[in-house]
Amino acid sequence: MDGLGRQPDGAFQIPIIDVGGLRSGDAAQIEAVVAQFRRICTDTGFFYVANHGVPEPTVAGIFSAAARFFEQPVSAKERITMRQNRGYDGFGKQVLDHSIGGDFKESALFGVELAPDHPLVLAGKPNYAVNPWPEGLPGFRAAVSAYFAALHRLSRQLLNGLALSLDLPWDYFEAGLDEPMSSVRLLHYPSHPGADPAREMGAAAHTDWELISILAQDQTGGLEIQLSSGEWIAASPVPGTFVVNLGDMMARWTNDHYASTLHRVMNKSERDRYSVVFFCDPAYHTPVECLPSCTSAERPPRYKPTIVGEHLAEMWHKSYPTAVA
Repeated sequence: MDGLGRQPDGAFQIPIIDVGGLRSGDAAQIEAVVAQFRRICTDTGFFYVANHGVPEPTVAGIFSAAARFFEQPVSAKERITMRQNRGYDGFGKQVLDHSIGGDFKESALFGVELAPDHPLVLAGKPNYAVNPWPEGLPGFRAAVSAYFAALHRLSRQLLNGLALSLDLPWDYFEAGLDEPMSSVRLLHYPSHPGADPAREMGAAAHTDWELISILAQDQTGGLEIQLSSGEWIAASPVPGTFVVNLGDMMARWTNDHYASTLHRVMNKSERDRYSVVFFCDPAYHTPVECLPSCTSAERPPRYKPTIVGEHLAEMWHKSYPTAVA
C-alpha cells in the first residue's frame, strides 16, 4: 500500500499512521510522521492514528460513561438539554441534510471547564459555557474530564505535526489552544438495520466544521467516507487507534490544499453503536486566513479571513437553524 492508501489492485484503504514519533524529540522520527501527513492530507484528509499515547483505561472510561448516560430515561437526559453548545441533543435535533431531515442519533456535548464568571461565559460565546453535568451518574464527570484532557494533549501533538507539514513553525497553532472552543461529543446510534440512506441516516453525509476531529468508535462499525471518485468506503474500527479527519476550518486555513472529506454514519447492525468525537477548535478570536504556504499567483485565497468563533457559529446555524447559540 502506498502513502495515499492505494493498494496494488487500486482499492483504497484508509492509512494508519504511527504518530509516536511526534513525542520522540527525534527530528528524523518527527519528519517521518510529517511526511505522511503531507501526503495523506492532500488526498482524503482521513487517517487512523496508532501509538497515540492515550491510555486504554481512559478510552474505556468514556465509553462506559456514554453508555450509562444514554441508558437513562429521556426525561433524565433532557435535564441537561443543550444550551450554548453544551448538553444533551435528542434524536432528530441535528439536521445535516435538509432533504432527509433530522439525524437518527442522540448526543451530549461537553467542553473546557470555565468558571461561571469567566468573561467568555458571561459574553455568551458558543462553546464557552458551564458544563451541565448530569446528576446520579457517579464518575461521569471525572471520566469525561480525563478524556477531554487526554485528547486535548493528543490534538496539540497532531497539530504540531500538521503545522510542520504545511511549512509552518512547530508551535504555529499553539497560541489558540490555551482557551480552546474544543469539545467532546458522546454519540449513540440505535440499531437501524432497515435504514434507507435516501430517507434516513444516523448521521447524514457532511464534513466536520472544526480544525481536526479525533474519533473513538466501538466495534459496531457504520462510519463511511466518500472518496473523490464518489465511492463510499467503510472506516471500519481498528483496535487501539483513533480516526482523525480534517475539518472545514483546516480546509479554509489551507486554501483547500488539505481536504475536508464527506462522511456519514449508518448503523445497520443489530446492536447499538457508540462513538466519542473530540472536536479540536482554537480560541474564539483566533484568526483564520489563508496560510502563506497555501497561496500563490496561480492559487489566490478562496475564502475571506474570519475568526474561529464566527466560522463555527456559521456552521452551527446551518444544521441547527433555530438553535440558541
